[in-house]
Amino acid sequence: MAEEMGTNDKIKYIKEISKDFFLAEVPLESLKEQDKNARVMSTQAFNQLKKNIGKEGHLESLPLCILQGEEIFIISGHHRIRAARAAGIKKDILILLYTKPLTKSQIRAKQLAHNSIAGEDNKQILAEIFLEIDTFDDKEESFIDPKILGLDSDIKNLENIEKAIPSFINVSFIFLKEDQAILDKALLEACEDIKKQDALYTTSMEDWERFKTALRLLKTKAQIISVGSGIKKMCQIVLAHYQDNNQESSNRQDATPSG
Repeated sequence: MAEEMGTNDKIKYIKEISKDFFLAEVPLESLKEQDKNARVMSTQAFNQLKKNIGKEGHLESLPLCILQGEEIFIISGHHRIRAARAAGIKKDILILLYTKPLTKSQIRAKQLAHNSIAGEDNKQILAEIFLEIDTFDDKEESFIDPKILGLDSDIKNLENIEKAIPSFINVSFIFLKEDQAILDKALLEACEDIKKQDALYTTSMEDWERFKTALRLLKTKAQIISVGSGIKKMCQIVLAHYQDNNQESSNRQDATPSG
């Protein structure tokens, strides 16, 4: 397996867990820390961790790392590695290792997600790391609520949103009052969290492209000119579809013989 994975003689590949993700054995001193780590640990907790590792002679939970070039960087497990070094562990240790390239955003997301399991964070550093995550999927994986970092206003404020979400574009729709009832019914049935008008909601660029394609197709097929009328028609189709399905389901249940 080592021949297949390259010539890095610091790494002994034990088992392939999935594509580009391995259980591996590496020298403790070969592991490098991230330039930022929000997780903090009290002196008392660190000393206890060092004592436990020294007593057992090994780590009982595996650090998560990534191979970047010829270097191995820690994603999760900074304090475990520091404690193992402080405890005088000299032998090679087992780690979970990504060998595929990950973006900085993906690494930050995994770092925060694993850190959220236990312990406490330095919120200033945590916020700095969170703002380095540049996709919605990665932000979701980080399992961090931006509100606890005081970033909620940054994400909802149009002046700052490009900093938080580099690919952000702002699109506004204005609907006539006579269309409001249909739109409100469709939106509120689909999304319980939509409770107010004039709110800002975000989605991925991929979803935006699918929305435009669907709207363009509907306008062509239904011979609709305005965007607002097209969205109104979308809502009517969705409501009719699910109401019909619910009615069919109800009819099937009514027709089912009882025991």
